[in-house]
Amino acid sequence: MDSKIKILIGVLIIDIVLIGGLWIWSEQKEVGPPENVIQPSDIELITCNEDDDCILVLHYICMCHCDKCAKAMAINKKYLDYWNTYDLSKVKPDCRETVCPMWMPPPGYCTEHCNDNFYRYNAKCRNNKCIAKPANGTLIISTSPKIEYEIGETINIRVENRVGNPVNMGVENGCKGNIYVISKYDEGKWVDFPETCGGCNVDISTSIGTNQVKIFFWNQSVFTNREDCALRSAPLGVYRIKIKYWDADGFKIAYSNEFTIKEKSAIDPLCIKKVKIIGDCDAEVQGYEFNLDTEKCIAVDGSGCSVETPFNSLEECQKVCEKKEADDKYKIYLKSRQFIPGSGISDALKSSLITTSHKQIHVLLQFYHIPNNDERDRNFRI
Repeated sequence: MDSKIKILIGVLIIDIVLIGGLWIWSEQKEVGPPENVIQPSDIELITCNEDDDCILVLHYICMCHCDKCAKAMAINKKYLDYWNTYDLSKVKPDCRETVCPMWMPPPGYCTEHCNDNFYRYNAKCRNNKCIAKPANGTLIISTSPKIEYEIGETINIRVENRVGNPVNMGVENGCKGNIYVISKYDEGKWVDFPETCGGCNVDISTSIGTNQVKIFFWNQSVFTNREDCALRSAPLGVYRIKIKYWDADGFKIAYSNEFTIKEKSAIDPLCIKKVKIIGDCDAEVQGYEFNLDTEKCIAVDGSGCSVETPFNSLEECQKVCEKKEADDKYKIYLKSRQFIPGSGISDALKSSLITTSHKQIHVLLQFYHIPNNDERDRNFRI
């Protein structure tokens, strides 16, 4: 073989190895989790010691004749941050090779076998593995698949009777109260807020038929004590709903899933989402996302079959993210009260700026011009 051909073949092989290594390195670099999020193995994700270690989540599966079929599964709750960070509940499997029978499903088939199933399971630990166990023979209480709420947000409480017969549910008599009890996890134990208030003898109960579903709403208010009926906002933390019920077999208690009340997010969730390029096609695709480091919206280009993008244009991203970030910084600057009005401002306005609330200061600054040093040097006056 000619020596030149051998050299060309050698160079080609080296190029292939380098390109392959670079591709593997770039793929590995993208997969790494944030430093503050633990990334478990598949086995660690579901390993448990007791029922309290487990929590229900949703994940997509392949279901014949049903699009976007989500089912309940149980994972160890210490990996919930990992699950939410990667938004794994929305990762769709490749169902193209699924072989389905030729038949038409009846109306409501997908609802019955997919999304609605979340409410019909409890997270249990069996043989040191978290499983989604069918919740039969009890009341099924859920705050919906959502398990994180911002402070002040209304929480839907879904109760389904799977006992097998009608039951009554309620709390002790009082002047005011709900049929459910609010419990907060505090210093290693569950603590109940007062379920009723006042010295009245009003019956606070209701019945629920077999397989019936009832929806209740909690506005995050709790009684301060049992004597009076003053309300206060529930503090931040981990909660669950407790319902007392009774039937022919006696008195029983059922619990909901755990959920968290947290501070309102300082940034729109869309500003955290990243552009995702899908497939190995050669088509040029483009998306738009917010860069948290530079605090600017950027266009992301690449090659693929399609693209999932949080924004359809740069302008849309800037309107949602950059403006919000600027407003937040401006309020923080005003809140610091480090600005001292100069001599070019009237005493009345100076007094207003110092004594009024931050919100009012923000309004005042829209109507009054604050002279800078150069303007004051030129004897500028309002």
